Amino acid sequence: MDTALPHRVAPASRSRYVHDALFFSSTDELAAATVPFVREGLAAGDAVVVAASPATADVVRAAVDGDERVRVVERDAAYARRTPAAVTAFRRLADELTATGAPRVRVVGETDFGRTEREWLEWQRYEAVLNDALAAWPLWGLCLFDTTRLPEPVLESVACTHPTVVAGRSRTPNPRFVDPAAYLRGLPVPEEPLQSGVPRLAVDGVADLIALRHAVAAELAAVGGPREVVEDFLLAVDET
Repeated sequence: MDTALPHRVAPASRSRYVHDALFFSSTDELAAATVPFVREGLAAGDAVVVAASPATADVVRAAVDGDERVRVVERDAAYARRTPAAVTAFRRLADELTATGAPRVRVVGETDFGRTEREWLEWQRYEAVLNDALAAWPLWGLCLFDTTRLPEPVLESVACTHPTVVAGRSRTPNPRFVDPAAYLRGLPVPEEPLQSGVPRLAVDGVADLIALRHAVAAELAAVGGPREVVEDFLLAVDET
């Protein structure tokens, strides 16, 4: 049986990253799109990774007869409930697998958007940011979205953050896709209670970013916060 995906849509020339969305409401719809994607990847010599809920991972594995070349990663390990860590995890995964000779890494991914509107907003930003944050990596992401479970605001954001949409064995350009920078500017900015207080560290006119990082690290060491939160702060300084 020919399992190739017709109507391929080439990624923008500046990006090696391909970012597809699959909306599904049944296991049949899920399998109809993921199986051709996985099989075509294996035939091309691509590395194939599944980072999804256990139920979704089981559907994919069963559909390809448990092919051992399909690497299943625990969703919590891939996404780690923190968006900066998720970006880093997928970059490292691409580096690791392409170093073994794979020309590209295909990822069947299923983000856990959380339970609150604040969590939804963070992962909505993540889906938009990926288009630029992973542009230099040879990744092809097929992102899965269960329309029977996800809230409408999340589904609406998906339609704005993925350049292509998959339905069965076809891929088509997404006319609702919004430039990531424009999309992010349009999102609401949550009120942060800490902003109404006096900052522990305030610096203006920064000229030495290394010194700033040391100052932030020293202040965080005195606070003694959770390691992952400390890492997020330091990552923000590094990115600056």
